Amino acid sequence: PYFAHIDNSSCDYDKYDRETPAVVKEIKLLLFEHFKNIGYDVEQEKKLISHHYTHIVVKGFDGALYAIEIGTQSTTVGRIEYLAQEYEKIGVKLRWLVVSEIKEEIQEDEVFFLKRYLLNESRNKEVVIVDSNTYEVIQHRWDTSSYFYKGREHTSKNYPEIYFEKGAIDNIFIENGEISIQGFSSRFEQWHTRKQKAFEKRKPEIDAEIEARKKAEEESFLRLQEEIAEKKKREAESWQRYLEQQRQREQERKAELYERY
Repeated sequence: PYFAHIDNSSCDYDKYDRETPAVVKEIKLLLFEHFKNIGYDVEQEKKLISHHYTHIVVKGFDGALYAIEIGTQSTTVGRIEYLAQEYEKIGVKLRWLVVSEIKEEIQEDEVFFLKRYLLNESRNKEVVIVDSNTYEVIQHRWDTSSYFYKGREHTSKNYPEIYFEKGAIDNIFIENGEISIQGFSSRFEQWHTRKQKAFEKRKPEIDAEIEARKKAEEESFLRLQEEIAEKKKREAESWQRYLEQQRQREQERKAELYERY
C-alpha cells in the first residue's frame, strides 16, 4: 500500500480495517479524492500515532498539517481525548467529521456525544456531519452571543440558536483552520449580523410589550381592588341588613310580650 507504517512491534492495519465501518471507508475515500482533485497534499490511512491510522491527513494551503478523523455514534469521550492529546504532541491539528443521519434542526439533548462535544468544545462551536445514507453534508454552528434584555433571554423564530447549511462532500474545504463547507464562516457572520440588527430593532417592541404588560397588570390590580372593595361593601350592607332585621325582630318580640302583660 502507498501509506507508510511507523515502527511498531506488530502491524495494526488488520485491526483497523476490521473495526472501521464500511460507510466510514466510503466517505473517507470520497473525501480523499475530493481533496486530491482540488490540489491539497493529502494522504489516507496515514500512521502518525502508534497503533492508530488517521483516516485522512491534509496539508492545508496555510502550511499546517490536519488530521481528519471520521467519528460515529460509537466514538467515545476517551477516544476523543486520547487523539486530541496525541495529535497535539506531534503538532498536528485534529479535525472531526461525523457520520450520522442529518437533520436541519439539532437539539443538544437529542444527539450523541461526539456531536455534543463538537458543538460545545470545538473552537467555533460547530459540527460537520455527513449523512450515512446519502452522503449529503450539513454544518451546524452554535450562536454563542447573548440576546439578554430587560431581565430575560430572547429567542427568535426567524433566527434560531444554531445556524446550519447543507452541501455535498465536494463543498468541503479547509478554511480558517477548520474543516468546513466552503464559505460557511462568512455566510454565518452575515447571518449573525442580520440577527443582531433584528434583535436591536426588536428592543423597542420589547419595551412596548413590557409597558403594555405592566399597564395590563396595573389595570388588573385596580380591577381586583375595586372588586374587593365592592365585595366588602356588599358584605357590609348585608351585615347591616341582618342587624336591622335582628333589631326589628327584637322590637316585635318586646311589643308582643308587652301586649301579653
